[in-house]
Amino acid sequence: MDHDLRHDPDAHAIDARNLRTVPFRDPRYAADCRTADDKMRAEFVRLVDALQALRLQFDVLIEEQARTITALEAYIHDHSEAEE
Repeated sequence: MDHDLRHDPDAHAIDARNLRTVPFRDPRYAADCRTADDKMRAEFVRLVDALQALRLQFDVLIEEQARTITALEAYIHDHSEAEE
């Protein structure tokens, strides 16, 4: 049986507008070939880094708050003695 469709009147021509295509990946960027474990490990490292940054910011805010309270207490103490 001949499967050459060039001479088959029932064969339909393929119209390029009817094709569903996948966009071609830019060759400048390599595909992500990491395993699922590698991707999960990288995400956990990213999360730990973010938590450490938040902890540092929190510690700085606590220290700043303590300095502000100490300065306010000193100011109040100095001015309360001046009124007496």
